[in-house]
Amino acid sequence: MDLKNEKYMNIQYNNCEKKQCRFMAAGLRPNALILQITLLLLLMPVMLLCQGCSGSRQASVNFYAMDTVMQITCYGKDADAAVEAAQAEIVRLDELLSIGNESSEVSRINQNSGGMPGDDVAALADYALMLNRLTDGAYDMTILPVMELWGFTTGEYAVPGEDELAKALALCGSDLVTYNEVSYNTGLEENGNKKYQLELSDGQGIDFGGLAKGYTSDRLVQIFDGYDVKSAYFSLGGNVYCYHRKTDGSDWNIAIENPLKNFDYNRGNDAGGEGAGESTEGVSGGAFDYLGAVRVHDKAVVTSGGYERYFEQDGKRYHHIINPATGYPAESGLISVTVVSADGTLADGLSTACYVLGLDDSMALWQKYGNGGTFGGEEIAPFDLIMMIEDGDVYVTQGIAQSFSSGYDVHIIEREDKV
Repeated sequence: MDLKNEKYMNIQYNNCEKKQCRFMAAGLRPNALILQITLLLLLMPVMLLCQGCSGSRQASVNFYAMDTVMQITCYGKDADAAVEAAQAEIVRLDELLSIGNESSEVSRINQNSGGMPGDDVAALADYALMLNRLTDGAYDMTILPVMELWGFTTGEYAVPGEDELAKALALCGSDLVTYNEVSYNTGLEENGNKKYQLELSDGQGIDFGGLAKGYTSDRLVQIFDGYDVKSAYFSLGGNVYCYHRKTDGSDWNIAIENPLKNFDYNRGNDAGGEGAGESTEGVSGGAFDYLGAVRVHDKAVVTSGGYERYFEQDGKRYHHIINPATGYPAESGLISVTVVSADGTLADGLSTACYVLGLDDSMALWQKYGNGGTFGGEEIAPFDLIMMIEDGDVYVTQGIAQSFSSGYDVHIIEREDKV
């Protein structure tokens, strides 16, 4: 399928936690980035209006929160009120979850090696611990000390020495976290909600950067359910959620960024630049602007890739997706993982975890839980995967295969129990 002739939403992924990271990833000075963001904010509503949504009351807002650009567009009788409520919720969660804000709830927990979290942080901590077990440690909310050592939280990038990395790794591990329900006889039960105590080992730190935007998208869905909204779309720094179908009744068509467009993973060079003369067309810096496009409604579409945030030292590129087992950027053979699910929190966490796990283990996880299920008492929503390996081949799970288009060689992963 020729994506150039298709109408789709072009999603640029930029999940930087610090402004310095965005300058590095985009290769821009601050003033250039401001101009880029300004143009993006001006163009996004126009892009959306071309998606078959004319003829319905529309409200749209673009703003900066969670250290990235947020975009919300809504159609329906209550569009204005719904968008206003959604923006307020994003700001509220940003104030709770930001590790860059010393007064946030997460920062206070890190400063005090624990505490009694509010409902949102408690829900995220509980889910993060479950996801850690589900993925055999590939997702770990306690990776913060290692991320800080590499400079991904501060913009002061450096490859750490082995000794200091070993010390930071010793502080990581969700098994070191104590998370218990508080006994009712303490009088701490509020409004019928259970209260929990979260305790960290000395020097530990938690960060919900791999879940926060997905969790936020789920909260926006809950908010929109309370309004007269026909259709909506939101992109939270690249974490996309398509609420219902477009107003013309068709699915949203979401384009996935091509990690090979400007970078040759086999050589570690920018494709098209010095050392890239042997790139294969359509693979390393070749003809395809996008990995592919997927048609969805009432689904989150979340992508993780090492091309999003990185720095270079001594001619080698180091990306931000850290393998909790080694403390180094993950080298699993995957260069892009997209998760499609009605559960935005799950999609967000799994996109990171599967990037660490690699193709085979990610396929095994999908075989077991792709249709949904229960793990540790927690309901796992159905999900599908779109994964690209270094040579440009794309692997798509059966549940989303009929809705996915790509110019690359696509391998469909079918269920092993299929008759």
